[in-house]
Amino acid sequence: MLRNINLTNNTNTNKLSGARVYLSGPIEYASDLGKGWREEFTKRSKELGLDLVIINPCNKPLHLAPEVSGEYSTTTELRKNKDWAGLRKAVKIFRRQDLRFTDISDALVIYVDRNIHMCGSYDEAYTAERQRKPIFCIVKGGIAELPTWLFGVFKLEHIFPTVEACIQYLYELSHREIELDDNWVLINI
Repeated sequence: MLRNINLTNNTNTNKLSGARVYLSGPIEYASDLGKGWREEFTKRSKELGLDLVIINPCNKPLHLAPEVSGEYSTTTELRKNKDWAGLRKAVKIFRRQDLRFTDISDALVIYVDRNIHMCGSYDEAYTAERQRKPIFCIVKGGIAELPTWLFGVFKLEHIFPTVEACIQYLYELSHREIELDDNWVLINI
């Protein structure tokens, strides 16, 4: 049986209620494997009642490759043993999952620290950009620390120096203090 799809504006006070937000950012070379800022983002958004569906690659559903707890140790071991074919196979699994998370998200939040090398996060950001999704960028040290190339990817008003500043902006969007632009395609099913 088909369910009705509501394509009209949500009349709730929280305009982003139920929106899926994917948290992209460095994992492999981050000292905390990327957990800290993601946990802060999730906690703060819940405290403000944003009612977002947070998609966190550090906390994947059990049936998926656990990139941080299981896969990170697996890939580290494969690299140590120079098992390049095994490493390729393992990475292809979680890369596909993370890009699928990008596909199903309504918006992407990316954390950028120019001192932490990252690859997958850029892939996810460019995928979201091609899909014309809203992308919010949290840059450690503020906008002056944003790598030059990324100025062509993110809207200036979507670049934030802290998790708190990004959450505050999303709160203002969700409560109609700032209008949603046409990059938002929210389908309440």
